[in-house]
Amino acid sequence: MSQNDNSLEFNTDFFDLVAVFTYDKIDFNLLFPYKFQINALSKEKINRLLLLDFKTPLKAFVWGIVPAFLFFGLSLDRFYKGDKILGVVKFLLWFCSTPLLIVCGFFGLNLEINHDFAGFYMITLSLLFVWNLVDFFLVWQGIKKDNLKKLVNFLEQN
Repeated sequence: MSQNDNSLEFNTDFFDLVAVFTYDKIDFNLLFPYKFQINALSKEKINRLLLLDFKTPLKAFVWGIVPAFLFFGLSLDRFYKGDKILGVVKFLLWFCSTPLLIVCGFFGLNLEINHDFAGFYMITLSLLFVWNLVDFFLVWQGIKKDNLKKLVNFLEQN
């Protein structure tokens, strides 16, 4: 046997490894243009890349839908994504509309509310409902794009 027969070359396609690891965190079509850069990384850099803190879109979906059902529209998905300002605005919109309606309904209070005030509640609850529906999709895609930015920043530094 020659020396070439005894030594086996292990050719790893690092891109495939990264694509499998991030399949639910980064859209494959957006990841593919970086294939050659990823394959050019050393094993040490690939290990560091795989240890990056990528957010999971499914967790954002859970943070959005579970509290929305339990607390009548409260959604925490924007906080998980990192959009603190939009998260605070969304929380304030919920806080200005939902708790008073819940308290009145729970205690059976028959408050005399004028029509303008009732209209305000209906508008804010409607806005909150539509915003939550739209955010289920926007936050999902936004997290994937944020994860891609994190990966691109890592590639640019290395």
